[in-house]
Amino acid sequence: MNPSHQYVMMVYLSLSQSINTSHQDLIRVYLSLSQSMNLSRQDLMRVCLSLSQSMNMSRKDVMWVCLLLNQSANLSRKDVIRVYLSLSQSVNMSSQDVMWVYLSLSQSAKLSHQDVMRVNLSLSQSVNLSRKDVMRVYLLLCQSVNPSHQDVMRVYLSLSQSMNLSRKDVIRVYLSLSQSVNPSRKDVMWVYLSLSQ
Repeated sequence: MNPSHQYVMMVYLSLSQSINTSHQDLIRVYLSLSQSMNLSRQDLMRVCLSLSQSMNMSRKDVMWVCLLLNQSANLSRKDVIRVYLSLSQSVNMSSQDVMWVYLSLSQSAKLSHQDVMRVNLSLSQSVNLSRKDVMRVYLLLCQSVNPSHQDVMRVYLSLSQSMNLSRKDVIRVYLSLSQSVNPSRKDVMWVYLSLSQ
């Protein structure tokens, strides 16, 4: 029969609203449809976001869907970041869920330095991560992504301004980063003088 993508999405969204099927059943059916019908990345993102808004998906469902989409749909880095940030805002995920999912995505999606900075800053603003959570996530990310000196300074200064980190926290994290990144003396002095003010 080979129906079009738009027809499949229309029928599937109508079914999800009218029939009280479970989240897992809807996800399983739609992933099967996406494999057989070669739905585009935009279609997958549109349906997943629509399902998350209309069906009140739980945090575990969101994490499971996002990880499956990342593996099966060959989503690009920008697509993964866009979908996950939208889901995290609508589902009110906890800080532990955010850290677990994003670390899993960062390992499999081969995120760049700029992607890590963009997502980590967005998460720190929207999810209300604690200081310990921010430091733990960023240190883990910087070990796997190998950021440059400028990236480390830019991200950590932004975090220190938005999260009200104490000077001890700033010094402790930056010293840890300086050991792995090997910044120049000028960089260290510039950052420390900026933080001391």
